[in-house]
Amino acid sequence: MDSWKKVFHFFLASILITGLFSCRSNELISVPDLRGLTIEEATSIVEESGLVLRVKDETYSSSVPRDVVLAQVPYPLTAVKFGRSVSVKISKGNPVVICPDFVGKTYGEAVEIIRNENLYVAAIHEVNTFHEEISSDNEEMMEEVETEMETFLFPSSNAVLGQVLSQQPPPGTKMAPGQGIELTVYLPDLPVVPNLLGTHLEDAKYIITHSGYTIGTITFRPNSGFSRGVVYIQEPIPGSPAENQSSINVVVNEETTIKKP
Repeated sequence: MDSWKKVFHFFLASILITGLFSCRSNELISVPDLRGLTIEEATSIVEESGLVLRVKDETYSSSVPRDVVLAQVPYPLTAVKFGRSVSVKISKGNPVVICPDFVGKTYGEAVEIIRNENLYVAAIHEVNTFHEEISSDNEEMMEEVETEMETFLFPSSNAVLGQVLSQQPPPGTKMAPGQGIELTVYLPDLPVVPNLLGTHLEDAKYIITHSGYTIGTITFRPNSGFSRGVVYIQEPIPGSPAENQSSINVVVNEETTIKKP
């Protein structure tokens, strides 16, 4: 007799449990608003509501801290059945940019990389000689560079115009998009073009080549105001700054036009 009672009680309990679960599974639950909550807070609230939390995606956000819910599906206050899953997108915090190495690159190359990394040039410091003295105006800047970067690079003998010599912050620094980078760029004082006006062509050629420039176009054109064979026009004009190895064009008082091959 006792064994039958046990079987009956077990059967009755199973019916009750099944019925309760069936009723619970058909119950409609209002989805809580999880946005702005940490993943731990969201998990606790969802489980207390009889739902299941699933992290569907993670993405960077400059306005929402790391591990905080950015968005959810279903939307808040949506009526869903018991046991339904709620998918959330979690913030990974501020995106991180690893500062590239710009030393040795030209200023143009550096700027292109900086823009592609969603950064910007905050300041440009110019160095125009190989052994530039530190003036009172830039002592503070130089001390800061030495402290944060340990060494300040002066241009080597093969540095070229517009080459980046140093940077702040250093390569490999973790940065947020929109932060600025300071560059130290080699911008030497350019030599000036010699005055060739009134000089005989052969002497002008000598002066051009021995001044570090190259002979460009030589145009022969009559001009009664000058002696024969004398340069009376030059381009660039005398005294203008120009890089070494750039060409100097001249016009000479003669009959024929000849161009340098």
